[in-house]
Amino acid sequence: MKSIVKTFVVMLILSFAAGNLQAEAPEKPWIVEGLVGVAVPTFDISDLADPGFVAGVAGGYRINEKILGMVELDYGTHGGAKAGPDVNVYHYMAKFGYRVFESQDTKWRIFVNAGAGAMTFDADAAAATANTYFAINAGAKIYYDVSDLLSVVISPQGDIAFVDKA
Repeated sequence: MKSIVKTFVVMLILSFAAGNLQAEAPEKPWIVEGLVGVAVPTFDISDLADPGFVAGVAGGYRINEKILGMVELDYGTHGGAKAGPDVNVYHYMAKFGYRVFESQDTKWRIFVNAGAGAMTFDADAAAATANTYFAINAGAKIYYDVSDLLSVVISPQGDIAFVDKA
């Protein structure tokens, strides 16, 4: 856990340093993403929840040509596994991405990203028993530019919530 936090802090410091060294801002620095996909529970929650639908929104700012800062908010719903209750999961993540590939025609770009935030688990909406926990995120974003203003993004992400099992 400590090594993950240290890695994230170092990445944040390097991101800001790289942004401050830049001579010229990208032509279109702001990014807005609509998110739709499938969330697949892993580890302990996979015993309680089945894969389900996820949707959300993200906003980002290209600090320079290689560094992307983002905030992502999404909502996923999962049917209860083994006749358990449905589980709604809310993700609130701030993250930084680093571009590792760009095609010569600049239509394709690949970023790797990591971040931190929180996840809220709501297993029984009627009982108002939602719990929110610190969480980390890592993944990738693969962009294909359809036009100057529209890109299709494939974004496999992994989120880990640090739940107190006491």
